[in-house]
Amino acid sequence: MAVPGGQVSHLVAPGIKTFDDRNKMQREPVRFRAERGVTATGTRFAAEELTDWLKQLGLGEGDRVLDVGCGTGRFARAASGLVGNRGLVLAVDVDTARLRGFERSKTDERIFVACAEGRDLPVRTAEFDAAILGFVLHELPEPYPVLNEVRRTLKEDGRLLVFEWLPSVPVRRPGARRLAPEQVERLFDSAGFRVEDVVQCNDAVYAVRGSMAKVLCCGAYSPVLV
Repeated sequence: MAVPGGQVSHLVAPGIKTFDDRNKMQREPVRFRAERGVTATGTRFAAEELTDWLKQLGLGEGDRVLDVGCGTGRFARAASGLVGNRGLVLAVDVDTARLRGFERSKTDERIFVACAEGRDLPVRTAEFDAAILGFVLHELPEPYPVLNEVRRTLKEDGRLLVFEWLPSVPVRRPGARRLAPEQVERLFDSAGFRVEDVVQCNDAVYAVRGSMAKVLCCGAYSPVLV
């Protein structure tokens, strides 16, 4: 499918066949997420709410969006409705079972699916206007490799949108955790993002929007403990 500004394959780093149907589902997943999103808490919200949240955080017509840890595609579908015919959404996850289900069910040609780890994204540098981490950050034992890799894929004026459960939402799985907004803000700062907004979306969900802030030294910032 041709996309304004060039073929989708232009986004892919040289030598990687991520969008080839024969290859994109073959990588074995790193299963760092046993539970995620609504299944992890029992908390539900409508697709229309999610679309409103993304619109409020600045997603719009013509944006190229990277959804990291897309799962079954909840955020990708909402984003595709906002980017219009001039935009696209690349949905990435390591869970092949979820991706196969998403691939079979999706009907929007603006959404493309790739199997990859968040810390090793098979896309070119500075190709996306926005990246989404939806209920993913708290599941990462080492968030900095993922945040640094996401930063690499964003344009100079790119935005990072992170959605997380509020600390008051019960944890249903042993070893699971919640991140308070101030913890996410510290992660943003250490990974080279400037916090632009912290929004409480509803009684269970908050969002943090960040912009590109700093030039990385030696490829990474020193991590902070969260």
